[in-house]
Amino acid sequence: VVFSDASGFTKLTETLAQKADGAEVLSKCLNKFFTPLIDIIEAYRGDVIKFSGDALSILFEATDDYNLMPHPCGSPDAQRKTPFQLACLRGAACCIEIHKRLHNFDTGEGGVRLTLHIGVGAGNITILKVGGEYQRYEYVIAGTPMEQIAIAEPLAGSGETVLSPQCWEEIRHTVVEGKPLEGGPPGYHVLHGLDTSLHTYPTVKQAALECSRIENYKSKLIGDFDQLKLSERFIPQAVLKHLRSGNSSSINEMRSVTIIFSQIEGVDVATEQGSIVAQQLMTNMQRACYTHEGNLNKFLVDDKGLLFLFVFGLPPLMHIDDPTRAVAACFDMASALQSMNLVGRFGVTTGRVFCGIVGSDRRREYTVMGDTVNLSARLMAKARESSVLIDEATYLRCKQNVTCRRLEPFTVKGKAAKIQAYEPNPPQVFGLEIAQLGKFLSKRTWGTQRTELAAVKIPASVGARGSGPTVEIKVKLPWRASSTVLGGPSPLLLMTRWRELQQVQHAMMGPLGFLETGGSLSLFGQSGTGKEELAEFLISEASSAGLVPLF
Repeated sequence: VVFSDASGFTKLTETLAQKADGAEVLSKCLNKFFTPLIDIIEAYRGDVIKFSGDALSILFEATDDYNLMPHPCGSPDAQRKTPFQLACLRGAACCIEIHKRLHNFDTGEGGVRLTLHIGVGAGNITILKVGGEYQRYEYVIAGTPMEQIAIAEPLAGSGETVLSPQCWEEIRHTVVEGKPLEGGPPGYHVLHGLDTSLHTYPTVKQAALECSRIENYKSKLIGDFDQLKLSERFIPQAVLKHLRSGNSSSINEMRSVTIIFSQIEGVDVATEQGSIVAQQLMTNMQRACYTHEGNLNKFLVDDKGLLFLFVFGLPPLMHIDDPTRAVAACFDMASALQSMNLVGRFGVTTGRVFCGIVGSDRRREYTVMGDTVNLSARLMAKARESSVLIDEATYLRCKQNVTCRRLEPFTVKGKAAKIQAYEPNPPQVFGLEIAQLGKFLSKRTWGTQRTELAAVKIPASVGARGSGPTVEIKVKLPWRASSTVLGGPSPLLLMTRWRELQQVQHAMMGPLGFLETGGSLSLFGQSGTGKEELAEFLISEASSAGLVPLF
């Protein structure tokens, strides 16, 4: 497994974020870099298994290509290799060509250049398909090679490749070692190049291309339409619609969103039991995210555990209170993790990022990139067990609804100045058992908001026959109902014994009431106090009276 990380994308994103055509220019820069990179990878029979922002996880499968040709390593005089050795050799040769062709890549924008550093691991892996909520799945790769590359990649300097001990052992007689590593764990080695008396990367590449050509000739290729049908369960629905219409370029944009990075410890998904836990975990995280109308973008595995990336504010699910929704989702996720005896950490940030498709025509993925994404990961790493850290931008947007504890500023990787962060307090949850409905209606609150709604009625005569008096109705609703979508049947219709709702009914149905005269009705109240539920009630009543609600 090869993990190739490019530095410079964050600076490029921040530079272009200020331009009107920044998303279009950035998309072109990304494609100009990723297209040759993916072409090189596939030429060595590698497969891009995962995009991680500006990094790629690449799989070189150990296959017995001696069944395809007599010398799949490209050198007739070389010793016969095991499938595992051949996969390690191809991965090393691929890294050498990537550095030669793409290191210090000129983006052509603002003098920004992209530099590469790569980590390589080797061993058995497990690939899982997990999820299923709303027919949305993620695939994840796990195993000891993922733990190895998490150590090897940070050890690699700019323009370097570091091999794990397991990978080095397989190809140490066919490669040349670079400078010794200082301060790293024993057994990790810098790759300088191939031993050209045995192999060169062009001959390894040419043999791999020939193996792919023979294999494709022998196998039945899947058509583009069938490929889309197979892969659509892994693609967000909004993106899938653009792909089906052939208009994928229009989805790329600079957008203000809220990002959640979450880390879960204590699960080894490479084991049989761990894979079962991973499926349950994925389902719980999806439910918590989708309940608050966010998007699950990534599910990754590294040496520290499982990583989830969620995005709130992507079309078509955009809300003015997305930061508040994201914080609430974090506590729902923490509760789900607690029920599974797992521990999680959460980092939440809000800002302008690139949202779009990166890669090439051969392999691409919808992702988010920018400093806001990176900062979310840094806050996650700083968070205590089962806690949430948010940045100042998120705090300013949700402080009316969420109580937080202000932390002392601290430094994080990639930032010269100290970061001001806040720790949201867990919300209080209370509710009421409704006998008629046979269900528990609950409200979550941080104690900062009034549970009072003001409904201001403006008679139809206003602006038509002169100005009439306005009527203000204040309704206290000390709960947050789990109701249907706006306009659907509301469970509040069964709760007419409630004094507050009877007041609303009287104002609507009494003499000169709203249902008699028509007019406009405006609802005012803090987030989470029940505006949607009251609106459903009013719309249902107005529809029953023969009026046509406009909302």
